[in-house]
Amino acid sequence: MSDKTLSLNDASKLTGVSAVTLRRRIKEGRLEAEPRKSAKAEIRLTTQGLIKAGFVIQDEIMSTSTALLADREAQIVALKAELEKERAEKVAVLGDLRALTGKLEGVTESYQLALEAFKPVQELLTKNAQRLIIDEPVRSRLNWLKRRK
Repeated sequence: MSDKTLSLNDASKLTGVSAVTLRRRIKEGRLEAEPRKSAKAEIRLTTQGLIKAGFVIQDEIMSTSTALLADREAQIVALKAELEKERAEKVAVLGDLRALTGKLEGVTESYQLALEAFKPVQELLTKNAQRLIIDEPVRSRLNWLKRRK
């Protein structure tokens, strides 16, 4: 910051401290003022003198705040981009899930049709199951024939 001279009122506005407090600090020797040419001349202060005395210049606060704000805005933009990327990925996964759901519905429908087509065969097997059961004497005769060959 340049070392310009300020009136007491301007310094008060710049630091956010009352003119009375600034005058008191000058009297106590804790704040340097430019030498006055006469007793009635206006008190002049330098920005460097205010900073040396520990006052925070509002312009510095504003520039720091502006830098912090710009940094926060950059972070927000980056977070928005990251969220948009995640959203796009989730939309893609959702599309894949919908496609798989459609395929599963098709397979399920084919399975149901196959079950319906198999029902007559199952009924026929159930009806003829009694005929297919071989009793013990027939089984022993079959075994005897196999051994003979």
